[in-house]
Amino acid sequence: MEGIHYHNVDGAVSYEGIPASNAFGMTVAGDSLLGRKYLSFNDQWTQVNERIDAWREEALAAAGENPVSGYNFAAVGLEREINRLEAVRMQYFQPLVCGYYDTPEDLEQAVARLEQAGLAAYIEEIERQLGAYMGTVQ
Repeated sequence: MEGIHYHNVDGAVSYEGIPASNAFGMTVAGDSLLGRKYLSFNDQWTQVNERIDAWREEALAAAGENPVSGYNFAAVGLEREINRLEAVRMQYFQPLVCGYYDTPEDLEQAVARLEQAGLAAYIEEIERQLGAYMGTVQ
């Protein structure tokens, strides 16, 4: 709502003077999820984005080659678990991420549902495949 969650300043979204608790209430999402190309920027945010890009490039250069960059997970035989895990993500974790639920009990319930959906088998297969890949790469 304009004036509560944002201000319209010359056709651009502004959060100036808006309490932090209200700043994202209109979408339950941060600006990065809205598609920045649709929002007007001022010079301050352009400079911040340029610095972030430079830091990202420095970190990538310093990190070197990723030892598992050629690894590709094959989900064959895990379709049932993957479908169940995705259903749990949508039913329990999506509301947590969006702030609809936020108690420790909500998180515990979501994690328990992941375990019931087959998370252990999924992780076990990833570890098995990754171990096999690492054994062949070196």
